[in-house]
Amino acid sequence: MLLNNFLLLGDFNVIDLWPLLLVALGLQLLLRGDIIPSAEGRTFGITRGSVQSGTLDVQAGDIDLVVGALDGPERLIAGQYALQTRPRLETAGSHAHIIMRRNQTPWISFANWELGLARNMPWEVVLGTHIGQIDWDASGIVVERALISTGLGDIRLVCPPEAMGNIEVHSILGTIQIVTPTETRTHITIRQRRFSKVHADMGRYTQAEDGSYLANSPNNSPEINLFIDSIVGDVYLI
Repeated sequence: MLLNNFLLLGDFNVIDLWPLLLVALGLQLLLRGDIIPSAEGRTFGITRGSVQSGTLDVQAGDIDLVVGALDGPERLIAGQYALQTRPRLETAGSHAHIIMRRNQTPWISFANWELGLARNMPWEVVLGTHIGQIDWDASGIVVERALISTGLGDIRLVCPPEAMGNIEVHSILGTIQIVTPTETRTHITIRQRRFSKVHADMGRYTQAEDGSYLANSPNNSPEINLFIDSIVGDVYLI
């Protein structure tokens, strides 16, 4: 801009370089996860203490969400959160209620939420996004019941080894991928929509007369009931 102001660039118009601003913002998102340099994802951990059961309630908006299981028994939840969205913890006796909200985060902050949950305790889980994607590997988690929903985002769920209540998966526009481990027995009921198709690995699943799908297991593990509703987008059973 100085060179242009001192007429050293001839007919060159420095305003033509404005697309470089978009490149810089894109690099910032790729390298740091946020547009603003000081708001990249931050790590956290909450000690489990005497907690025997938990509820996780996450509304991530346009932020992608990754949930898995922790290795050690000493922590209740740990992982990465975006600016100003450190989980809020409420306790009642031996039950913990963990809440995370996207509206607490500046709109220019896009660092992913990556959460790990304690394994050896039952969880009630509510995961929701508007545009972001949800990837939940529940293979190491005992689920009391769960609701997973997206507006315009994809969902990937690895089924838990045990679920005492129903697991519901809803998507308006996006692909739903359900992965059932070989040691897990799952009964999957899918609401058929005009713009949604089901692609099932028939070597792993059998289709029942009512249109539902059964994933059998060589052991006698409790059966998990999974309900899927996809309005626009295919459902993959793996």
